[in-house]
Amino acid sequence: MGVMGAVVEDYSGDWSGADLLKQLHLANTVRDGGLIDIAEGKVKVRFMAELQRDLGLAYRPAHWTEARLAAWICRNLPDPYTTHASKNAFVSAWLGKLLQHDGYDLGIRQLIEAQIKGLRKTAVRQAYQQTLFGDDRAVRIRVDGSYSFEFHPDSYAPDRDYDGRFGEADFQHHYYPRIGDFDSKEEYLCACELEKWAARGRIDFWVRNLVRKPCSSFYLQTAEGRFYPDFVCRLPGNTMLVVEYKGADRYAAAKMDRDMGELWAELSGGKCRFVMVTDRKWGDIEGRLK
Repeated sequence: MGVMGAVVEDYSGDWSGADLLKQLHLANTVRDGGLIDIAEGKVKVRFMAELQRDLGLAYRPAHWTEARLAAWICRNLPDPYTTHASKNAFVSAWLGKLLQHDGYDLGIRQLIEAQIKGLRKTAVRQAYQQTLFGDDRAVRIRVDGSYSFEFHPDSYAPDRDYDGRFGEADFQHHYYPRIGDFDSKEEYLCACELEKWAARGRIDFWVRNLVRKPCSSFYLQTAEGRFYPDFVCRLPGNTMLVVEYKGADRYAAAKMDRDMGELWAELSGGKCRFVMVTDRKWGDIEGRLK
């Protein structure tokens, strides 16, 4: 069974004071660490704030110039997507603001790194929105048989088979003899609905799509990763229906996946359909079968 898919840029230098740099590096590498102390038959856990205070790792580089500190931070911010010049300008500007306040030490590096990651994530989202959902999206995006995923008869390998813990349904129309486990009772009930419609001839067969198995699962690319929908169905006439179930508490947060699925279906020329079901509204599936 095949499913149509959618297709859509070293720092160096000589430094003196090897012991100082070693201490600075240690301050960064242990920032997420902790200490487990066993005494008098009790286990005591001391986390980073206390550990830094005790070991004196919260070093304040008072004798470094701002330019030297900026250069050191740039060298310790691995980021292949940013040029040295733009990174140095950004770090220098941030340092100028942060060092005006008391209470900042070498943890500044983590603050700047987090800010860079946050800004990149925002930029990727904006580019994603413009590319996929701009007015001229039809010029840049194509959904057709040239880009398709095939469910190979021998490539279905779930980490865990469904063991009947939610019910003993007889899934006779599942594409494979095995069926991957369900994450929740609602997903199991959704599969039962698909089986019901398959028994009535409205669905030829369906697949419990596996997650994070790109070689054997269908997925749609989003700005933040890959979206693996729960079920893929073939309808009479070789039309494909993709079904995702989301609990009511997670439905709003799944907007990016929902938008991507609806765009994929819209640009398929009627060959693909998509529905994200929530709150056991099984009628939404029936609406895509017409």
